[in-house]
Amino acid sequence: MTTLELMKNIGKVGEWDDGSGLKYDVTIIDSRLRWGSVDYQITPKSGSGARWVSGSSLSLKTEEAWFV
Repeated sequence: MTTLELMKNIGKVGEWDDGSGLKYDVTIIDSRLRWGSVDYQITPKSGSGARWVSGSSLSLKTEEAWFV
């Protein structure tokens, strides 16, 4: 995976599942390749803070979904 491919999702909105049944709307602020999988650094749409999460726990939302 190239750096450009890792950067393509930065700034996009997604839904993060924390594994306990809660889901949060988040913005991707960074990405990295770790042990062959992609991790994203995310920040919540409301609230504060940031954390690194596995790409498999994050689903990207389409832009149209935010304007419905």
